Amino acid sequence: MTRLSISNIAWPTDLSDQVYALLADANVTGLEVAPTKLASWQDLTEEFARTERHRICRAGLQVSSYQALYFNQPDCQLLGDAASFEAMREHTVRVATFAEHLSKGGPASSARLATDNVGNSPRRMPSSLERSASGA
Repeated sequence: MTRLSISNIAWPTDLSDQVYALLADANVTGLEVAPTKLASWQDLTEEFARTERHRICRAGLQVSSYQALYFNQPDCQLLGDAASFEAMREHTVRVATFAEHLSKGGPASSARLATDNVGNSPRRMPSSLERSASGA
């Protein structure tokens, strides 16, 4: 079976429940999420993510990918000054936390796992990244 995903930028937010049902009826299993199509950056909380995840799962869909992660975030700059880099880092952690709760329902354990690109064996996230992700 061919696996398909559709981006949530393709419809108005207030039609999401109807579109989710149509997608499921059409055997589409994946949903690509632009977070700010769901709510504003400030409203994308863990609780909001859990509620939205239940809506998506009820329709038989799963989040397949994300897009527009820095939409309307002009202060987030990789090659800008130290303040813009810090703004980007903080926003990245916020987006990753939201995505973790939307996709998987939150961390399964305190040890964050990553998958290597060779054998798909789990390994720990490098401690420097783990500290950055926790805000330490």
